[in-house]
Amino acid sequence: MSHVLQPAPEEFRAEMERVLAFSESVLARGASARTSDFSHIDELLARLDEIEPARADLDELLETLGAASLTGTNHIHPGFLAYVPIPGAPISAMADYLAAILNPYVGVQWDSPAMVQLEWNALRWMARMVRYPDQARGVFTSGGSLANFTAVVAARHARLGSSHAQGRIFITDQAHHSLERAARVCGLRPECVVTVPTDPNLRLDVEALEDALARDPAGAGPAFLVIATGGTTNTGAVDPVREIVEVAHRHDAWVHVDAAYGGAFMLTEHGRRALEGIDQADSITLDPHKGFFFSMGMGCVLVRDGAALRAAHMAEAAYLPETDEARSLPNLSDYSLELSRPFRGLRLWMALKLYGWEPFAQALDLNRSLALGLHRRLSEDARFEVPWIPDLSTVAFRLRDRTDADTLALMDAINDRGRVFLSATTIAGRTYVRACFLNHRVSEATLDDLLIGIEESLSAR
Repeated sequence: MSHVLQPAPEEFRAEMERVLAFSESVLARGASARTSDFSHIDELLARLDEIEPARADLDELLETLGAASLTGTNHIHPGFLAYVPIPGAPISAMADYLAAILNPYVGVQWDSPAMVQLEWNALRWMARMVRYPDQARGVFTSGGSLANFTAVVAARHARLGSSHAQGRIFITDQAHHSLERAARVCGLRPECVVTVPTDPNLRLDVEALEDALARDPAGAGPAFLVIATGGTTNTGAVDPVREIVEVAHRHDAWVHVDAAYGGAFMLTEHGRRALEGIDQADSITLDPHKGFFFSMGMGCVLVRDGAALRAAHMAEAAYLPETDEARSLPNLSDYSLELSRPFRGLRLWMALKLYGWEPFAQALDLNRSLALGLHRRLSEDARFEVPWIPDLSTVAFRLRDRTDADTLALMDAINDRGRVFLSATTIAGRTYVRACFLNHRVSEATLDDLLIGIEESLSAR
């Protein structure tokens, strides 16, 4: 019997065929669409604003989604180079659809052990990518912010215990803001977050770290955590991980590497050199929805000593059966705050089973090549300041001998063309435009569009 919440198979197929047709039309837009469009946005928002839901059929809903998707920024466009892009490879949608239809519970091993095995496979593959040992454990999260928080919790528990004592965290001003938020949510006072200077390449200064760790301010607590960044948001700078680990471990501090952006570059020869020593860090954040090009909603935290991650998060309840020791599968809910959790690992499991590692490595190498090409072209142009050679795939630049407002006006003019979309940031009090190549849809044509946009925007001023 058909029910509105449980349609008959033929009804469901008919609905899904319309959804598939809509999906195909979205993907078919490609480079012909604009990277952004904020025209008529107030009118659209007014039309969408509902106090109570007005009934509509599926075609009307898809039409509404189509109109909404054409406003704001277009994250699946090959020219979307703002922030650290999340380009949304179609395999993500396929996996999420199957995960939602199957709807397994993968929080504990006893409920859906075969599905937990698939998720555990994907986690182990990530751990092997960063060359972690077999005792490593981790979880897939909603993104890098939750992964970073989970790592801070693990580090605090491992070094400070459960006494809620204060302790010091060491970061640079280029670290992701989620880490300061994680410290605050963990109850650490603002003065416990110590900012370590960076070198001229915006990488953590190891000598300054050594000096900071040696200090012992009254009441600040022990140094328990050092954050290294494997690809900063501003410029993609990669901190010297091996040296940081050596210094921090001498002071018995946990080392966390926030490699949400750069971790996937471990698939490339350049990335393995840039991130040398990451396998000795105590924990790592990776974002498959960045370097693996998946849709939003998939981060990952790995801890070298998996027992430390479990000790920080494990809680017992009468309604949760004990772990079946006959199986080697973890209860994933023991390793994070989430008990109810979506089957996130299916994305990575399906992608690697279907495609292997190589297409991802090739895409990352191409993105880095395009970034280096942009850096080279702008460095040869006396009109620009391009201070930092990309460690990964981000180029920061500004107009030479011009104001911040002039640089922002150039970015706005480029974005208004609708071919590429860039963002801006502030470094050492000065405004820079950012072009971040991290998109499997990019090509040489993307770089050409950007260079043409820069020239045309300057000529029109």
